[in-house]
Amino acid sequence: MIAWLDDLAGPLARATHPGLDWVKPRIAEALETMRPMVLEPDEREGQRIAGGMARVAQATLLMEAAAWRNTERDDRSALIATEMITRAQLIPARTVDMDLQALACADAGVFAAP
Repeated sequence: MIAWLDDLAGPLARATHPGLDWVKPRIAEALETMRPMVLEPDEREGQRIAGGMARVAQATLLMEAAAWRNTERDDRSALIATEMITRAQLIPARTVDMDLQALACADAGVFAAP
């Protein structure tokens, strides 16, 4: 999981385009929030971790694409898309979820033979 963090921290550190000034702090904050969750995952946080990893990676890739498109093609569409993606919460809120043992015990009667 350290590799995932490094894979996203690198592009974030290299992003210097002024159009990213609004989104870069949002992505950096989400990445730092994800760091302890990824390094010491908790089974009960599985969906939250997966969702956060996907959204933070998506935002980072869009950020890279936005800088390139604006510089090379003079096209701000990816900057706008990145801004829209990062307006929403990148890491899903905590939800109450049963652990696997409780789920297995709760559903045991569903699969019982008649």
